Amino acid sequence: MADPSTILGIVGSLTKTTIYCCQIIRKVQRAPDEIKRLNAEASNWRPQLESFAELQQADGPSSARLRKQLEDGGLKEVVDLVTELNDTLEPFQTLSTYQKFKWSIRTGDKVKSILSQLKHAMERLLGILQFITLPTISSKLVDIQKTQMETTNETERRNILLWLKPKGIDCHEFHRQKRDLREEGTCDWLAKSFRWLDWCQGGSPLNSRFLWIHGLPGAGKTVLASYAIDHVANQYQHKGVSYYYCSHERQKPGHTSSEEARLFLCWVIRDLTSQVTRPNLRNSNQQKSIVPKTLHDLYLRHDFDTQSLLDCLLSVTEYVATEFKQQVCIIVDAVDESPMPRDALLNILTTIGTDPSWQHVSICFTSRKEQDISEAIEAVQPDQLDYTTHLAQHVQLTRRHSSTLSSTPPNRPILNAVGPSKKMKFKQFPFQGGFDGPSNTDMGPPAPVQVRGRMPSSSVASPSYPTPQRVTRSESRPHVCGGSFYPSGQDVHDPDEMVIDSDDSAIDPTQARYCFEGCTILSMDDNPEVRQAICTFVRNQLDRSSFKGGERDREEITTLIANKAKGMFRWAACQVDIITRSSLRDLGSVSKALDKVPADIFGTYEHMLTTKLLLREDGETDYNRNFARTALALLCSPTSGVSCAEVLVEGSRFMVPHAYAQDYDIQGLQKTLGCLITVTALPRRPESLYARGEEGPDAKRQVSVAHYTVKEYLFAEETASGKVKEFALTKEAIHNLELEMIFRGLQHFGRDRNLSNKNPSRYEEYCLKMTDKALKERRNFIIRDKKIWEPVTKCLRWNSNHHLPASKAFPNAKTRAGFSSWAKTSPFEQGKEPSHGETSVLVSLMLLQWPELALLYLADLGEAKKKQVWNDKFELTKAFKVEGTEPNSLMRMCVSRRDVNFLQALIDSRADFSGETELIMDLFYHAYGHRSLDDEDGGEKTGQMLKMLLERGVRPEATGYIFTPLQFAVSNLEDRWVQDLLIEGADPNATGNPDGVHPFGDEDTVLGHLQPLQISEVTKPKWLQSDDDDKALMDQARLKVQYALRQWGARDVEPIEIDSASE
Repeated sequence: MADPSTILGIVGSLTKTTIYCCQIIRKVQRAPDEIKRLNAEASNWRPQLESFAELQQADGPSSARLRKQLEDGGLKEVVDLVTELNDTLEPFQTLSTYQKFKWSIRTGDKVKSILSQLKHAMERLLGILQFITLPTISSKLVDIQKTQMETTNETERRNILLWLKPKGIDCHEFHRQKRDLREEGTCDWLAKSFRWLDWCQGGSPLNSRFLWIHGLPGAGKTVLASYAIDHVANQYQHKGVSYYYCSHERQKPGHTSSEEARLFLCWVIRDLTSQVTRPNLRNSNQQKSIVPKTLHDLYLRHDFDTQSLLDCLLSVTEYVATEFKQQVCIIVDAVDESPMPRDALLNILTTIGTDPSWQHVSICFTSRKEQDISEAIEAVQPDQLDYTTHLAQHVQLTRRHSSTLSSTPPNRPILNAVGPSKKMKFKQFPFQGGFDGPSNTDMGPPAPVQVRGRMPSSSVASPSYPTPQRVTRSESRPHVCGGSFYPSGQDVHDPDEMVIDSDDSAIDPTQARYCFEGCTILSMDDNPEVRQAICTFVRNQLDRSSFKGGERDREEITTLIANKAKGMFRWAACQVDIITRSSLRDLGSVSKALDKVPADIFGTYEHMLTTKLLLREDGETDYNRNFARTALALLCSPTSGVSCAEVLVEGSRFMVPHAYAQDYDIQGLQKTLGCLITVTALPRRPESLYARGEEGPDAKRQVSVAHYTVKEYLFAEETASGKVKEFALTKEAIHNLELEMIFRGLQHFGRDRNLSNKNPSRYEEYCLKMTDKALKERRNFIIRDKKIWEPVTKCLRWNSNHHLPASKAFPNAKTRAGFSSWAKTSPFEQGKEPSHGETSVLVSLMLLQWPELALLYLADLGEAKKKQVWNDKFELTKAFKVEGTEPNSLMRMCVSRRDVNFLQALIDSRADFSGETELIMDLFYHAYGHRSLDDEDGGEKTGQMLKMLLERGVRPEATGYIFTPLQFAVSNLEDRWVQDLLIEGADPNATGNPDGVHPFGDEDTVLGHLQPLQISEVTKPKWLQSDDDDKALMDQARLKVQYALRQWGARDVEPIEIDSASE
């Protein structure tokens, strides 16, 4: 047992104290407050003292000096006070379940008095320990830093950061775009909010370091988030600040909440790590980089497990907070746009926001007030009764601020309930635990026990793991570069938020050390500060518009809109648009117009479409609505790839008759859709495959939906059954419209362009690009609907507009190189094209390897037209011929390319093979595949196609050649080929024509003058000569072929001798 008069002895006594307190708390339903406070204080003193115990026990002059100073510094006083506390509490440990707990006022006052004395004595004791052991701790922490960092070169550091970067996500670029949307003076209210200011500093007794900002759709949460990011980044000079934007655009099949959580962790780890791991460029001799050891280990294991990433982020943030001597700030926008269910991402956010291990991190997120998000936040909120008491205590402490400060010596850093003052830590401990978490207990005060899950809203402390108290950031808050977050001359806390208990005797000044636990909630709904910001926004919008009203009307209209907006900037923007487009000037007419507008944003959109486009109940449409509807669909499509306003306008005209198309332009689209869309200047001209000179203004502008809620409304189920149902969108409807537009646009290639221009227009280039991509990636969408695949097949004809020399498309070398799919659809020698366009469509489909569409296309052709196709002849250019072949019909081309699937499509379409006499020899030309076709399969495909052709009626003979197909099959000892040819009537004794030609263009090893049975005796096919061990296999194949030949009537003849030379 440890000596009670030593530090280790005090630790043992404090352990007993926590056990006594916890026994009372468990047994008594309403345990005295002084017991709870004592339990918290004792629980936090123990680990601090444990870290110094070894130093007192060690030998050496420094340890002897420490023991002497402790004796003079009140060690005995602490021992006596703890002993007295334990003696007071011990009688209450023997209570049974049925005994009544009796806690007298005198006992309570005694415990309070002893605890107050013990606090002062403990502060003096810990101050001495810190001062004496500081050099030793600093030295050991430097050693820890060396072991917890990985030194690497800059290339590997970049590789690690690249490995972490989520594919397709660039929050920095997204932030830049959202920053440009901010209206001056509309977000400043946040910088004056005490909830926000306390959050920036790591929390306060009133507000948590965990902040949730919620608002209605269209409230401008993302724009506000971009302002919040810039505000804290400016204060901290972009050090220790990271952010992440969730987005509906990422919600594709397979994208789950776990995946979103992983992307969030990867991005933030990468962002923060890059801030502190750059090489030291000030010293030219030191070009090494450093990375966190935990991250380096993850990289080596390629570990993307969410828990591993969360542990890594904890280590990184601890190091960043220490390195930059400040709070780490993380902001996450639009959590409601992450995939449902959101439990994985919400669990990570609440863990970071409430787990004591993360007290060095302030985390804020924005979202709508969705049910699952509200429930997740409610689960981590503190008990209301405890919070009310705590708040009253803090307010009373603020009143008695001067007396509180007097309890701490002016030249000594304030010690808190968790560990030594963070001011001392930042100044003296350059690496408090490094990247891999807190240091060992023998080297300094450890951090609280790390709990990786959500923290419960309230719990009873146990002797082993007591609930730690939290310290106010006002005591441990680091200095901020550039000045304080708080406005000068203002108190830290908002008087309107205070709930004051008038009973001064119930206030304990020590409770000032608590930070608010749980999550602080900041609502934008009917928020007076947001309302004032909306006034600023509306005023600016009216100033920039064509509003002609007087100054008084302007102010009254501004106030009216702001009061009705309920915190929704988007709703206010729509009202300004209605006012300006309707040329309203006075308050009366504006008020009357606004009374007709629904209070919600979706209803407002419907109102704008119905009033502007004058939708008719009988379903009749006009060109203006088609133009607007197509534009909205293209803007809402994630795959449309519209690069500029010129392309959008041209594409949206495709349902407008050509005679009227030029009447529809970007100005008309703006007048029709108003604030549903936004037209902005492009920072640079869109990329193009072609050199382009001076262009019109529409090529330098882009159009987008004004707000995500526009997309959300158009995709909503209610829209499909509402007044504007023809504007309702689904993913399938968008895909169909987009495909129909680009292929119909390609059909009109060159029609509206001066053909003296050698390059396609931007819209024509867009159609080439998107159709080329669709032919590769969107085939499933195309074949679903004839309305889509019919224009596709028209574009596949060799004489389509974009193929004709006059259009200057595919005669253009850049076009052929840039659009590989379309290059395959013009494969014929000039002047030797097929007589029928349908034939060229099928040739194109074969080259594109698209038998599914070929089957649909053939089914749509009449029998007479199909007969013309079967007999049509053509000649391919050299680039599209398989080596040695000369196909001149659809069937011969299919066989020479060894395309099994396309051959099956022709057979299923009842193709007539009766006129094709060369197909078997065409098939045998590359019987074992060809490298250009990437199908060197050992003859398996040849056997499959041979059977298909023979069953379809192709004759097994081929006259005019030096050997027969059966002789070729026998010479290769292919018993399956032999069997199929014999079944369909091949003569087992036939020989080739001595005066015939060699079907493969050279002297072949097939002995055409011998009968098949004779050939089987002497042949040694190459495919069976690769290994000496194949002799048994060859003999077995020979017997199979001979058995089949004899079975079908082959005659035995005298064997012949083949000399080695002829062999």
